[in-house]
Amino acid sequence: MPKRDGQTSESFAEQAGRAGSASRNILREVGTIQALNMQRAADGYAAFSLPVPRMPLSHNSLLDTAPFLQVFQVREPLSEATETSELGVAARAGFNDKDEASHIQSMVRACSQTLMIHSFAFSYGRPFIGEYNPPNCTFDRVSIEFAVVSAGRQFDRLGTLFFGDVEVFRTSTAEPTAAGIEWHYFKDLSALLALFKRPQKIIFDLGNLIDDTYTAPFNATLTATFSRSSSPLHPAEEIYAISAQRAALNQSSVFSLPQDKAVRRLAFPRNVRRAVVTLSACGQADEEFWFGNVLSSTTHTFPPTIEPLFGHSPFREVQLLIDGQLAGVVWPFPIIFTGGVAPGLWRPVVGIDAFDLREQEIDITPFLTVLCDGAIKGHSFEIRVVGIKDDGHGHGVLSEDIGHSWIVSGKILLWLDDTGVAVTGQRPIGSSSTSILVSSSLRQDATGHNKSLAHNIVVQRYLSVASIIRDLAGPRYEFWSQSLNYINRGSISDRGRRQSIEQITSGSDRASNGYTSDFEYPISVNTTFGLDSAKGTFTIDAEIDRGLDLSVGGPAASPLTASNPDRSPANTPSSSASEISNLRTRQNGSAHYFSGTSKSNSSSFGRTEQSFYFSRCELRPGHQPSSATGCSLFEYDRHVIASNGSVIKDDESQQGQITHAFAKHRYDTSLDHTKTTFWQRSLRSILGRGPLEDPPRAVSSLMPLGR
Repeated sequence: MPKRDGQTSESFAEQAGRAGSASRNILREVGTIQALNMQRAADGYAAFSLPVPRMPLSHNSLLDTAPFLQVFQVREPLSEATETSELGVAARAGFNDKDEASHIQSMVRACSQTLMIHSFAFSYGRPFIGEYNPPNCTFDRVSIEFAVVSAGRQFDRLGTLFFGDVEVFRTSTAEPTAAGIEWHYFKDLSALLALFKRPQKIIFDLGNLIDDTYTAPFNATLTATFSRSSSPLHPAEEIYAISAQRAALNQSSVFSLPQDKAVRRLAFPRNVRRAVVTLSACGQADEEFWFGNVLSSTTHTFPPTIEPLFGHSPFREVQLLIDGQLAGVVWPFPIIFTGGVAPGLWRPVVGIDAFDLREQEIDITPFLTVLCDGAIKGHSFEIRVVGIKDDGHGHGVLSEDIGHSWIVSGKILLWLDDTGVAVTGQRPIGSSSTSILVSSSLRQDATGHNKSLAHNIVVQRYLSVASIIRDLAGPRYEFWSQSLNYINRGSISDRGRRQSIEQITSGSDRASNGYTSDFEYPISVNTTFGLDSAKGTFTIDAEIDRGLDLSVGGPAASPLTASNPDRSPANTPSSSASEISNLRTRQNGSAHYFSGTSKSNSSSFGRTEQSFYFSRCELRPGHQPSSATGCSLFEYDRHVIASNGSVIKDDESQQGQITHAFAKHRYDTSLDHTKTTFWQRSLRSILGRGPLEDPPRAVSSLMPLGR
């Protein structure tokens, strides 16, 4: 049962700093260290003592003196304040605590709860189960800290946090080293405040496997910190789940598509003013590298040692249907987990959004004329994931025929009308058009064997839903519209050994209350593998260049940062001055991976660079920000270069002022070829293609979560 703390007079910074320090100590002192020591002894490392001594943290010594390698995700700060705090400088190691601490300092009279202390070892189908009760303090903000220590051999794994049947956080793990890794991730959950005002069953599912080869548990703590702010928020008042409803069975409530049918019937109150659905979806197993798949008509192009390729096209669309009518779509961001493409790319900087898989929202307010009709049986909400089915002659259509598997769930956020007057009106009118262009070409060598395969896929989608809603205030026009574009150019050559992927996804979402979202995520991946069948070894060489550009304005249900939630009441359009948040990040890198004949004889070297820009701007009707650096409310820049498990450059600025600068081997910009150790895994699991007969990869491919 989780610890419960009462109200305290400590500042939010003091409380969170103490809680964060305590969580790290707990990880080392409640028995998990003994498990780590067993593995360290097996791998020839000296055992830790209890407690594990930690050197004082500083900008220059952190990465060299911390007992565990600090891995991290470069991400937007939780607040625009710039003060430092007693949490130290561990942001450089991925804690982002300068930003979190700044957010913390603006809050008062905090209290906290330790929601979970758990070791995820042989944990498939065995999630952590706990209880949450609201703390004895007044709060209108909630943030969580997820802290993990792991040492040994292990794949990256997918984790989901549910309150009852509602998913509140989706994450993935880094791949540990024999000496141990550690990470801390902070997330603001104030948008889900309604859940934290009531008792909840906590279900944290992180499916892991322990055997003679894969030895590392993930030892985790989850802490919630509560605070009060003078800045008013208007979060949703009711939150419903579109999920598998397995909380009563002490199981995660995700759907796994296409095996499951992701449908739930729900009845709404009659006085809903605004309704928004957020969807969480990611590919696993055969669908992990969906963006590198090929058209189904070409999956058997290459010899049996390489085939079959994964099909159903490299396009995926997540759909939301209400009573069978298309309400909106999500075109997913191509997540790359820490074991993907080439493991050397992702240590210590993980891929974009790998620690916090971003949700996207669909405004379903136009459907309130139907959803608030008082029907006892409620209405059907369905989540689908579709790809493209082609006929081999240049024609393609959207199809639910996809691989195994997509892990999906959704939640519905409702804002209520204080008057209690029922909503009426006509059924919403929807309009949707989709254009799909596909082509492929095959080249053969002089002997008639297939040598290379290339494809081009272009998809355009326009969707709109509108209705006139009547309530006590009179009629109002509500709409939701989306305009989306997708291009994928892919080629596989050298009889399947080389692959090149060029993909750009972009789109714009608009809602009648002033919400706007504009996004673009380009990705370029080039990989080559080599096989030595006689020796039983293989190599991978990889280059990657990817980005995420996102601008969100108006009253977002799930804002980019806690300092930009829905500040205006949900029953009013945008005020004369609104805010827009801009996020632009880019990762590029290269890596080499070698897999030997023994489970410990695998290594990699690599270099990854990431730039990150975040801003909040105040916009007035008819005006735009004067420049990319002209946002008056907040600006944040960070530039990180990592090579072979070490950060060699890390610069940060806020409001145009340098707040941190770190350089190691300042003048050495060449790729360092010092190899670091990784655990042996199959070629197909790293790249999404390769020989049919790979080394055994445990049983994770049979599980709904994990890799």
